[in-house]
Amino acid sequence: MRGHSLRAGAATEALDRGVPLEDVMALTRHKNPATTLHYDRYREQRSARVDLDADASCPSRCTSHPMT
Repeated sequence: MRGHSLRAGAATEALDRGVPLEDVMALTRHKNPATTLHYDRYREQRSARVDLDADASCPSRCTSHPMT
């Protein structure tokens, strides 16, 4: 096993368990958040779930929302 594999596995596991991005960045010594987010396997799923939750809480399906 190589160093990168261990670091990548640790970053992925930490993000999966909800460790804050800043802490994972410190663990991996990344300076750019985008580099660390590369290891977040479920980021898109969490993002979609948040969007669905926001839509469900909008009584008019957000058609009159000023941001749409």
